[in-house]
Amino acid sequence: MNKNKKTWIIVIAVIIVAVLIYVAFFTGEAILPAWSSDDCKISAPCPPAKGDCDRDADCLTGYCKDRRPKEDICACREGTGWNEATKKCETCNAGQITDSETFVCVPGV
Repeated sequence: MNKNKKTWIIVIAVIIVAVLIYVAFFTGEAILPAWSSDDCKISAPCPPAKGDCDRDADCLTGYCKDRRPKEDICACREGTGWNEATKKCETCNAGQITDSETFVCVPGV
């Protein structure tokens, strides 16, 4: 490949990268598919209400894949709630249940 051709390939690549950066910066939309860092996996498990898990093992110990349809997040198990101070699910007090949206213990009905 001659030097002139290499130069044009580099120029075109730089222009493409510049356009992608411009679009992502000014629109907030990525053109390329996103490989999310919040994907949960056994080697990097997620806490409740975070990430994208496919099975219980993708969540930190004591948490499980949310069983609601179309939910791919880790959840506190029934009867436990997320404690922000301790950063873990803890057993709800008597008369409390696990809120299905926030995963915290709330007064039962």
